[in-house]
Amino acid sequence: MSADDAPDPDRLGDEQSALRRIATLVARGVPPAGAFAAVSRQRLRPAGAEERLADFSELAGTAIANAESRAELMASRARTVSAADEARHRIQGDLRDGAQQRVVMLAVKLKMLAASDVARVSGLDADVLELVSDVEDALSEPRDILRHEVLSVRRWC
Repeated sequence: MSADDAPDPDRLGDEQSALRRIATLVARGVPPAGAFAAVSRQRLRPAGAEERLADFSELAGTAIANAESRAELMASRARTVSAADEARHRIQGDLRDGAQQRVVMLAVKLKMLAASDVARVSGLDADVLELVSDVEDALSEPRDILRHEVLSVRRWC
């Protein structure tokens, strides 16, 4: 006789029942997270079996809830760290761009000074143009480094 053909023990009288079953749901929401069942061939269930199985399923439900909460907490932490990193990168970029703009303005002012009559008359025009060259080199070095770092990161991705 297959399990499907077997009579339902809960519908039979105590004398006729060959199997005794108890079951409980692991209540974690709708639908339930699962179920526990115990089957025994003994005529009498052990004392408190239903309560113990219910307590165990409640404990399992709590463990599942804890695992889900931990996973949600880890995901939340990852989102927080990611948002903080994005904000930090944005602030760094803004600071870098602001500093770069100031250095560019310095180079422009030095070029204007080098082209002035005062610099030519005093003989400082060549020295000022050398300063302009130094400032332009200082501007290009970070760009080259950044370009190299971005290419290195892209190769790893």
